[in-house]
Amino acid sequence: MAYEIPNLMFTLPASADLSAAQFRAMVCNSSGQAAQAGAAAPIIGVLQNKPSAANQAATIMAEGVTMAQVGAAVAAGASLETNASGQFITLAAGIRVGIALQAATGANQVISILLTR
Repeated sequence: MAYEIPNLMFTLPASADLSAAQFRAMVCNSSGQAAQAGAAAPIIGVLQNKPSAANQAATIMAEGVTMAQVGAAVAAGASLETNASGQFITLAAGIRVGIALQAATGANQVISILLTR
């Protein structure tokens, strides 16, 4: 079972409907809004809630252990990066954003990760 140990959380206005992006990686766009991260993105954190429209509060965990949605199978202890959907995958050539604290057997599972910079 996935778990969290929050350290630093904050809110930004959502850039759009992010209700399907809970536990995915977020970036700050040029308007100062939370937006879903793309592949190999330098993230600001992981979305904790489900804002359903632009400008609703998006709660983001920036530091600590968070629940995160993976885009493929990952091993516990693996370094992670983001895919084009803001999901976490095993680091290949992108930017390291976390470490898997649990294994996942396939895409769309929610596991615990330690956010790193």
